[in-house]
Amino acid sequence: MDTETSSFETSEMLATFLASTPLLSESWRLCNLANANSPQGFVAEQIGSIGYVAFSGIQSVSGSDPSFKKLVPLPDVGNSMFHPLHRQTEGEEPVLVQGALLRIFENIYKDPSFQSQAFAFRGDKERVHRASPPTSSRLVKQTRALRVKRNQGKEKLEEMEQKQIGVLASLRAPLQDRTVDISDHDDLVFAGCHLLSSFYIPSIRSLGAGDTSDHMVDQMQALMQTSKSIIFTGHSVGGATASLAALWLLSYLQSNFLNLSVLCITFGSPLLGNETLSRSILREKWGGKFCHVVSKYDIMPRMLFVPMDPIAPLMKPLLHFWHTYMNSPHFGLLAVPLSDDSMAQIFQHVLFHLGRLVEAGEEAVTGMLRPFGNYFFCSEDGAICVDNAASVVKMMYLLFAMGSPSSSIGDHLKYGDYVGKISLQFLEKRSFMQGELPESSYEAGVALALQSTGISCKDPIAGQAKDCLKAARRLGRTPNLNCANLAIKLSKINPYRAEIEWYKALCDRSDDQMGYYDSFKQRGASKRDFRVNLNRHKLAQFWDNVINLFESNQLPHDFHRQGKWVNASQFYKLLVEPLDIAEYYRTGMHRSKGHYIDHGRERRYRIFDRWWIERGVRGEDYKRSKFASLTQDTCFWARVEEARDLLDALRSTNDPSHLALLWQKIDCFAIYANKLVEAKEVSIDVVAKNSSYSLWLKDYNELKSQMVQFRPLFLSFVNEEMVP
Repeated sequence: MDTETSSFETSEMLATFLASTPLLSESWRLCNLANANSPQGFVAEQIGSIGYVAFSGIQSVSGSDPSFKKLVPLPDVGNSMFHPLHRQTEGEEPVLVQGALLRIFENIYKDPSFQSQAFAFRGDKERVHRASPPTSSRLVKQTRALRVKRNQGKEKLEEMEQKQIGVLASLRAPLQDRTVDISDHDDLVFAGCHLLSSFYIPSIRSLGAGDTSDHMVDQMQALMQTSKSIIFTGHSVGGATASLAALWLLSYLQSNFLNLSVLCITFGSPLLGNETLSRSILREKWGGKFCHVVSKYDIMPRMLFVPMDPIAPLMKPLLHFWHTYMNSPHFGLLAVPLSDDSMAQIFQHVLFHLGRLVEAGEEAVTGMLRPFGNYFFCSEDGAICVDNAASVVKMMYLLFAMGSPSSSIGDHLKYGDYVGKISLQFLEKRSFMQGELPESSYEAGVALALQSTGISCKDPIAGQAKDCLKAARRLGRTPNLNCANLAIKLSKINPYRAEIEWYKALCDRSDDQMGYYDSFKQRGASKRDFRVNLNRHKLAQFWDNVINLFESNQLPHDFHRQGKWVNASQFYKLLVEPLDIAEYYRTGMHRSKGHYIDHGRERRYRIFDRWWIERGVRGEDYKRSKFASLTQDTCFWARVEEARDLLDALRSTNDPSHLALLWQKIDCFAIYANKLVEAKEVSIDVVAKNSSYSLWLKDYNELKSQMVQFRPLFLSFVNEEMVP
C-alpha cells in the first residue's frame, strides 16, 4: 500500500480539535472588545488559569506609508528583546519584519499605560484594561476605573449598542440621500467612533532613546504567577502586534529559563517577516505556538505577498472602512468602503500576483515574506490547518480565486460568523454525499478537508487543492524522515568512532609516552594506524553530509538544537579534530597554506562550535578532580604547533622589537596552556612525558632561563612572572 494512503490526513482533524475548545471563541470575543473599546490599544482578561491579551486591529497604518512596505531588522536592543531570534546560521540574512507593524508593537510595548495596566491580574479576579489616553483627565479617570467582570462586560456592550443605535437614528436622516465616503470624512468617522464607544482614541507617540520597559517585565512576572497559560490575540493589524508580543514573551521566558505556556491566535493578520524569521521560529520550536485564522476570501492576509505601490492610494479608504466597522459595526454600515471598480482593481491585482507566486513555486516563496506557524483556513463548512509555507501560499491563492471583489473586502469582517459556525461544526456528522467513496483513510481525510474549505469535488480547483494538502503532508514529513534515517546511519558509524577511542586509550598507555596526538602524527605503516586514518575519513564524510542536509533544508529547522545531535557532533569534534591537526602538520601543509586554525580548519568544526555555544544550556562552574577524557579545546594542538614556530623564530631573530612581540605571544600561550592543565581541561596525553606540549614547555623554560641571564639587555620584554 502507498505510504500516503496508509496513514491519516491530519489538517482537518487538527482544525476540528481546535474548534472544539473555547480558545477561538474567547479570543475572538476579546478581539471584538479591543476593537470596540480600545482602538490602538489592547484589552486583557483572565479566565481561570488562562490570561488573554487582545490587541486592537484599529491602528495608525496606511498602505501609502513607506514603512508599511519596508522590511526592517528586528531590534536586539536593551535587555535582548528578541535575542533567540538573532541566532542566524552562517551566510543567512538577518531577521526582517514589516517596519510599520514593528513600530506599532514598539509603541504599545513602551507605552507607560500599557506597562502599568496591561497585566495587573490578581488572584482569580477577571479584569478588562485598556491603554489610558494621555490628555483629558476625565477620560483618564474613566478608563482607569474600568474593571469589568465577564458577566458585567455583556451588559456594558449591550448598553453601548443601544447608544450606537440612537446615534445612528439621528445621523441617518441627513445622510440617507447620499453615500458616505469615509476617505472624505475622516473627522466624522472618528468623531462618531468616539461618541459611540465613549472612549478616547490615543495617538501613538514617538519613542525616546531612553525609554525602558522594566516595569512591564515586572507586571508580566506578576501575570505569570497567576496564570498557567497566556494567549495573545488580535484581529487584522492587531494580529501582527499579537505575534510580536508572543515572540517577545517567548524570548523573555527562554532567556530567563522560565516555563509558561504561550499561544498566539490571530484573525486576518497580515504577513509579518521574511524567511529568516520563519526559520528562526522553527528552530526555537515555536511554530506550534502560532495559529493564524484566515477566512476563505479575506484579502488582508494575502495583501503583503504582492507589490503595494499600484494599489497604495486605495488602501487608506479601505483601512478606514475596516477600522470604522470594527470599532462600531452599526456605524460602519453608513459607509461604503470603495467603488466597485476600486474593489475590483485591488482584487485582480492581488489575485494576479498571488497566482504568479504560486506558479514560481517554493523558490519564490523563499525569497520574500514568508508565513510561519499554523494557518487555520476557515469557511462556512469548517476549517483545516496547514503549516507548510509553500502549501499555505498555494491554499491562499486557490481559495481566494473562488471569491469576488466584494467578498474579499467583506470577509475580513466576518470572523465572528466563522468562529461561531466552526465551534459547532465538530458536532455535525460528516459524510460523502457525492462522488466515489475514498479508497483509504488518508483519501477520506483529504476529502473531508476539502469539504471543510468549501471546495466541492466538482470545482475546477479541487484537484489542485487536493494536491496541495498532500504536498503539505509530504513536505512536512520529509525532514523528520531524513533525521530518522540519519540516526540509523549514526548508529552504523559508531564502531568507527569506538575504534578511534580504543586507539587513543592504547596511545595514552604506550611506553613511548608520546600520547594520542603525537602517536598519530608520527605513525608508521601499521594496519592499526591505517584503520584509524580510514575511520577518520569516514566520520568526516558522514558529518559533512549532515551539514549539507541541514543547510539545504532537508532536516528539521531545530536539528542543531536537538541534544542528540549537538552532543554527538561535539564528541566527534573533541575526538577527531586532534587527528586532523596531526595530519595537517605531519604532511607539512602549514608550510604552504599557513597554520591550521586560520588556514586549515574544516568548516564543519566551526559550525559545531556554534551549535555547542548556542545549545541553550547554562554553564556550570565546577572543578575537575582528574584530567578530562578529551581535551576541551580541540585546537589546543594547533596552538602548540604555532608556539613551536614562535620559539624557532625567537632563536633566529636579532631585532629587539620583534623579539618583544614574539615573547609576548609565547608567554600568552604559556599562561593559557598552564590554566588548562591546572583546571584539568586537557586529556592526560597533553602532559605525557614526550608529548609535543611537554617538549615545547621544556624548551620554553630553558630559553626563558637563558634570557634571564641577559636581564639587562632584555629587561623590556622578559617578565619572570609569566614563567609557568
